[in-house]
Amino acid sequence: MAGLFGEDVITNFNRKYVRLADDYCWEWQGTRGHKGHGYFRFNNATDYAHRFAWMLHNEQVIPEGMVVRHWCDNPPCVNPHHLELGTRQDNVTDMRERTYVPVEFCIRGHEFTPENTYTFLKANGRIQRNCKTCNLAATKIRKANNRKKK
Repeated sequence: MAGLFGEDVITNFNRKYVRLADDYCWEWQGTRGHKGHGYFRFNNATDYAHRFAWMLHNEQVIPEGMVVRHWCDNPPCVNPHHLELGTRQDNVTDMRERTYVPVEFCIRGHEFTPENTYTFLKANGRIQRNCKTCNLAATKIRKANNRKKK
């Protein structure tokens, strides 16, 4: 991968993880974010270490619109055999199938049903659900407070 990364960058990367065996996770020992993903600086930018590992192993840049997913569900893993390309939606689906524990009620006790739930994808790939009943109540309170101020 001489075209994308110099030998010094590759050597630096290889010093920052523990490799037990090919079928085990290779745990990133460098800087990590609050969700456990490793960070690595290369090409004058900082990116996730697992993205670098995928590019190094596959000798190509990650295609536009694609993400590198961990099939091992271990954020600090940089073992390229545990990484695969996919879309953000693939990543969300993985999360829901593997680790997502459904919450049936909002914090005020209203049931999350299709009729009572706003659902959207957040920038971090997580699914956000908001209770329509709570949202409506909050809107009524805001409107009432705005009328009192006038």
